[in-house]
Amino acid sequence: MTRHRTQYAAIAIMLVGLAALSGNGQAQQQEITGKDGAPMVLVPAGEFTMGSNEAVEEKPVHQVSLDAYYMDRYQVTVEQFAKFLGDYQDRNPVPLVFAIGGADGFGKDTISAAHHVISLGKMTLAHELARVVLLEQVYRAFTILKGHPYHSGH
Repeated sequence: MTRHRTQYAAIAIMLVGLAALSGNGQAQQQEITGKDGAPMVLVPAGEFTMGSNEAVEEKPVHQVSLDAYYMDRYQVTVEQFAKFLGDYQDRNPVPLVFAIGGADGFGKDTISAAHHVISLGKMTLAHELARVVLLEQVYRAFTILKGHPYHSGH
């Protein structure tokens, strides 16, 4: 029996950023063009406090250090997302895989291996909720591609 190896394209869903940078100490451009041609802006490295002592599910309070990363300058509408999915289907036989990062996001290797990286927004979402939000947007995108009125609320 012959085993066939399937290749997958990956979209990494990150709640923090969109493209990690190597830590080579060189000055970084404030704006670049992403792999998809969209303008991206630099978010500098830094530390922030994560968690809260107010709610049990947010304990413990701890410091998180992030490397610098680039993120898309502009938000994407569901119509633009639908166009991306449709274009991908039309030109690529490789299955599309969505990966949702955990509380600490993805490692540099994972991010650099992804063909596209998107963000669900600036808010922090529970992993399970992020899956539901992504699924809803994929569903809406495909209803747009099929000409169904679901996405417009009719």
